[in-house]
Amino acid sequence: MTLTIRRILGVSAVSEGHPQVLGQARLLDSPVRSIHVTESADLSGLLEGGELILSSGLSLTTSLETTQAFLDGLAAAGAAGVIFSFLSDAPEIKKCLETAAATAQIPVVLLDDRARFVDITETVHRLIYSAARGLSGLDAVSNFLSSAAASHLELRELFSAIADMLDAPLVLEDSLSTVVIHQGLDPEQMRRFIQAPASSKVLGSSVRVVGNENWLVYPVIGHGRKVGQLVSTVGAGNPRASLGMEEVGASFGELLPNGSADLALARQESLSTMVKEVRSGEIRSEKELLLHAAMLGVASVDLFVPIAINFKQRGSAVSASASPDLAAITATLQDTLRGSSFPAFACDSGANGVGILLCLPAAADIEAALSIVHDSIGPVLGTYGNDSSWTMGVGTASPELGITALKGLDEACRVAHSASTMDHSGAPYHRASDLGFRWLMQRLLDVEESHTYVHDQLAPFLDEPEYMDFIETYLQTNGSIAELSRALHLSRPSVYARLRRIEKVQGRELTDADTMTSLHLAVTLYRLGVRG
Repeated sequence: MTLTIRRILGVSAVSEGHPQVLGQARLLDSPVRSIHVTESADLSGLLEGGELILSSGLSLTTSLETTQAFLDGLAAAGAAGVIFSFLSDAPEIKKCLETAAATAQIPVVLLDDRARFVDITETVHRLIYSAARGLSGLDAVSNFLSSAAASHLELRELFSAIADMLDAPLVLEDSLSTVVIHQGLDPEQMRRFIQAPASSKVLGSSVRVVGNENWLVYPVIGHGRKVGQLVSTVGAGNPRASLGMEEVGASFGELLPNGSADLALARQESLSTMVKEVRSGEIRSEKELLLHAAMLGVASVDLFVPIAINFKQRGSAVSASASPDLAAITATLQDTLRGSSFPAFACDSGANGVGILLCLPAAADIEAALSIVHDSIGPVLGTYGNDSSWTMGVGTASPELGITALKGLDEACRVAHSASTMDHSGAPYHRASDLGFRWLMQRLLDVEESHTYVHDQLAPFLDEPEYMDFIETYLQTNGSIAELSRALHLSRPSVYARLRRIEKVQGRELTDADTMTSLHLAVTLYRLGVRG
């Protein structure tokens, strides 16, 4: 059994760091023979080939030439790939790394900042040790299940490890024969599996006829009751192998204390992983994507609707420690959405939010479905405290899953981000057409002149949150002193005093239409993340 970079990205020690494949996703199946932590690309004579490199990027700069040289040096030394996790946020260096990764000779992966390299190296060393034992098939599985390494793995990791050792198609289903996780099936096998009739008994064994092959069905027993089943080509005509597969089923059952509920969440995670792989650069054809979705029970879909939830801290001060735990929120949303009227699942959408894909049949009412999603997730998101507010953005629906997972979800993220700067007026969700000029301003966020403009308009007040809130509220109330006074709980004399100070600093009257428009644009850019 060969250990690959792709498999390593799936273990919890790495996946919890939300890996982003910045370049050369096609090489993720490269074998990994060892793991090495370094901050230097000068590894001549130190590597034997096939090493996975971990680096915190201390030697990287904003120089594209230097970054490319670092990656080229690792490739020349024989590295299989490199995983970066920075010690602190360095957006310009990360942007440079992303550019360099596009032309690198090895896969380049970026984790969240300050990932635990100790946990990653320990996990990878255990996997390498298991692979190096040289056992194959069920012998390797049996040996692995009795090892300490197996006891540290979660359901998905254990499934992937066993499927790799078996080197055969493996499918985990719930008690209703809905696929939860699958691995090792090529597109033709997936197509035949979807079309296969229900299981039947042949000589005492439960059999699923997939094309011209008999696949055996093994029960997954959790806490004394059947909660699901494994389906595989392994064990046909071999009683010893069948017993080994029953042992595998029992091992999975031990990881499912809540039975069907745990399997339903695992299926949601499989759908989320499918989207994540598309967004990280592991591009599949639309036909193959739809096959994967159909395997997981998402079929007969007319429209895929991308949704994004953006989180924004209340008040002007932003505290990293108060930021919502997006991984925990995603897991909670998965639990909520698994019982929705239409298939819907949460997925990673970026640094400030969570994505949701809604899968609708032809006759579905989109607006009604969106309202159901909003109403179901609202109480759940409300349990995460009063430090942040959330906004729901909706992108353009499409019959193509690949387009929705990429462009559609990105659009929904921009909509949710822009809408977070608005006075919502009770709207449950927003589309691009609801945003007015804010939607156009999205294209100005990375323009250097925008930073200069914000500085020119707001520089004297950028370090005074109360004045930034005052200016924003003044614009929202269209300059009404009475409404401004009520909104900020200030006396009229205090309001007038602040207005005089702003006009003195600005050198112009705030009642002037051009002045109000200029300030409105500057404040909106600031709330969208542009800093002067």
